[in-house]
Amino acid sequence: MKFRIRHKLVIWMAIVALLPAITASAVSIRVILKRLRGNLQAETMQNLNVGVNLVVSQIETVKNAASSLVKKNHIHVLLNGGELTFNQKAQIRKDFQNLGYGSIQTLSKKGEVRGSIYLGNVDEITTKKEIERDYEESLDVSRDLINKALKDYSTSLDIFIWKVRYGSRKGINQIYIRALIPILDENYDLKGALAVTTVLDSLFCQNLSTVLGSQIILYPIEGDPSADFVSSFRNTDNQPLTRIPVSEKNISKSRNTHSKTTIFESTVGRARYSFASRLLYNNRGVPVAVFGVGMNVGAIQKGRNDAILTIVLVSLLALLIVIGLASWLAGNISRPLDQLVYKVQEIAKGDLNVEIEIDRGDEIGEVSQSFNNMTRELRVLRDKQAVQMSEIQTMNEIANAISVQVGLENVASEVLNSISLAIQASDSALMLKTEDGKWHCVISDGISGEKLPDLKYKNVAVFKAAINKGSFIHINSIKKEVTDGDLEGELIAFPVHLKDDYLACALFYRNTESGKWNDVHIRVLNRVFDQVGIYLVNAQLYEKISSFNEHLEQMVEERTQLLIRSNEQLENALEELTATQYKVRINDRLAGLGSLMAGIAHEINTPIGAIEAATGNLSRQIKVFLDNLILISENVHDTSTLTFALTLMENFLSDFAYTTDSRDPDREMLNRFVEKLEKHGVQNSRQTARKFTELKAVELITEFLNQRGDEHAPLFTAFILEFLLIVKNIGSMGRATHSILTIVKALRAYSHVHQDVPEWTNIHDGIETSLVILANRLKQNITIVREYSEIPPARVFGDELSQVWTNLITNASQAIEGKGMILIRTQVEAGDKICVTVTDTGKGISPDVLDKIFEPFFTTKKTGEGSGLGLGIVHSIVKKRHGGDIKVTSRPGETSFTVILPISVGTEKVVE
Repeated sequence: MKFRIRHKLVIWMAIVALLPAITASAVSIRVILKRLRGNLQAETMQNLNVGVNLVVSQIETVKNAASSLVKKNHIHVLLNGGELTFNQKAQIRKDFQNLGYGSIQTLSKKGEVRGSIYLGNVDEITTKKEIERDYEESLDVSRDLINKALKDYSTSLDIFIWKVRYGSRKGINQIYIRALIPILDENYDLKGALAVTTVLDSLFCQNLSTVLGSQIILYPIEGDPSADFVSSFRNTDNQPLTRIPVSEKNISKSRNTHSKTTIFESTVGRARYSFASRLLYNNRGVPVAVFGVGMNVGAIQKGRNDAILTIVLVSLLALLIVIGLASWLAGNISRPLDQLVYKVQEIAKGDLNVEIEIDRGDEIGEVSQSFNNMTRELRVLRDKQAVQMSEIQTMNEIANAISVQVGLENVASEVLNSISLAIQASDSALMLKTEDGKWHCVISDGISGEKLPDLKYKNVAVFKAAINKGSFIHINSIKKEVTDGDLEGELIAFPVHLKDDYLACALFYRNTESGKWNDVHIRVLNRVFDQVGIYLVNAQLYEKISSFNEHLEQMVEERTQLLIRSNEQLENALEELTATQYKVRINDRLAGLGSLMAGIAHEINTPIGAIEAATGNLSRQIKVFLDNLILISENVHDTSTLTFALTLMENFLSDFAYTTDSRDPDREMLNRFVEKLEKHGVQNSRQTARKFTELKAVELITEFLNQRGDEHAPLFTAFILEFLLIVKNIGSMGRATHSILTIVKALRAYSHVHQDVPEWTNIHDGIETSLVILANRLKQNITIVREYSEIPPARVFGDELSQVWTNLITNASQAIEGKGMILIRTQVEAGDKICVTVTDTGKGISPDVLDKIFEPFFTTKKTGEGSGLGLGIVHSIVKKRHGGDIKVTSRPGETSFTVILPISVGTEKVVE
């Protein structure tokens, strides 16, 4: 809804007339109410201070009561464990009824309760016992005060919170006051202590409310205030409130004020109260409760409502009077304003030729004249705006035409064409500075344009004159101001610069038939040429980048061909290197085999010699054995003896295991055995006894002689002995053959150079194979110590690892001079790694060469003693073939090589 001015005048005049009156009334009421509220708050604060003092007075009352009680004989009776009569207890309750509900307790020197009297009216016996028990357990809170009273003979006061454990208020936090005073006898000897405890409950609040004429509220600093509060407020049934009359926000605010006073308002029932609260502290300075005083603000509310009603009635009367006066005044003002509004609407439609004709000497006349001046200025601004829009449109067209061009010649041509068209030039030319500082005409337009670079102004080429000047030159008449030219008309030379460097100069010619250039054309040139420098530089950069790209593409093509040839050469070199490495590994392996052949030949010759000797002995022993068998068959007709002998020999063979034992037999036992053989007629009894002893067959022949020791005993003894010698020689031949097979197997494994895929291998078997190969080369004074842990089979290149163990053990033995030890330790690490450590007690490796030992052809041995490839091959097998690691630590007297291998080598880790 829209209002006319006359309507607004009426409204505003009413507002202006009424506003001061209403404001003055409101301010007056506000001041009065504020003063009343201030008085109320002051009275509330005064009551709060008095209330806090009364709480302190209650504490002093408890103290005085304790001091009075300690002098009574009844207290000494309770202290000694006696019991007071009903009348005595009633008299004490009557004398100290001003304390309210509480308890009087006597304590021994150890702080134990000896007797107690509850204060207040409690009828039920169970309730009395629960109250006494609760007060007794609450003494734990004041244990430090009890100890102080018993130790220092001093009186102590405290205010504390105790959660009731028994009775109808079980689980509720209540506020208590306690006084502790020592009990002394007539000789001032300590007998115990007296504790007087009272509770600050709703009765206490009601008494304070009666004294102060204000409402009282009291609740602990901790716990649930809605359950733990006590107050003097009563409901309509004159019963204590069950719901706390303070909001949670004000409760939180009151608890966190520390020593400050909190003032707030709250509604209780239908009445509004102004509250002031303060914290109560115990004797240790810790806040334990919030004490609040509330004053009824109902009288203030009623006064405010009456004042508001008065203001409303007075305002309505004044409004009627003001409306009448305002209507008359509005009619006198609104008529000329309506005419003014009509003319303004015509101007708003775009008719700037409208004139407002109101001839008045007041403000409305001045407004009319101002509107007329405004329309004239708007006409001028409209014309200027049209010119500016034309310039902006021209500049946008030029910028759009130039921005889509690439290449210096295209950009320069578009610059001349677009600008010439915009400023209506007849001909044009563009001078450009090259990288060597020389100027040349990049492009010209028209016949006259070719002549423009040669025109001189004050004996200098026109374009250079403009560059020297640092701004454009406008020549109105070429014929009068320019030499060396036959043109007639105007000339503009406009330099193009970017930062402090001049890049080009544009020349524009306009003949006399086309008219004159004006300020609009000059402004267009100024604005356009601010950007032309950037376009020209970008065009030059584009040509340079294009040229560079062509050159770069050619270089990339050449480099690509070169890289292809280099890759082919590298592939060939890699193949040759791989073949060479393979040959080097074979040569190193063969060199190692060559150096081992002498020892291996000796190792094989030893068992072969044993086989040869056993073969010669075996043929002779078989002949003797058969001769004895023939003699037995001819001379012994009872075959049971032969059967018994053969049975003993068969049982002996099942448990027989020949071992070489060079220890001398027990002489005493040997003598007894010799006597037994002589007793049975065996010739060469001592030599025969030694042979049976060496063959571990003394029990065998003894059992036979004991069972069948007749006249044929010598014959059977020789028969059994020859049989055992045959068995011995056969065993010697088997052991020698096994030794040869072990050496051949180890030699075969060592000589195997390449393994295509990893296989599950026992690491310990590989180490033992290397030890067999090196058995002859290891010095006699070197001890091999094996510390094998339980390790799982590993999926590795076992044949290549044999070369690793052989190299490490060989190097360890060569490092030991004199007597020493080689320790071989195996263990599992991190669950999926196997560690093999070879440690020797040699002279150690110098720190200077420790980092070089794995380099190919590096050796510390004399010329001819080593190729320097051993550890390099070890390093390659461990790291490249197995993806493991090898570490070395050395100090004088100890060098350790640790090989770390994965339990399973994947084929993706294999590096040929």
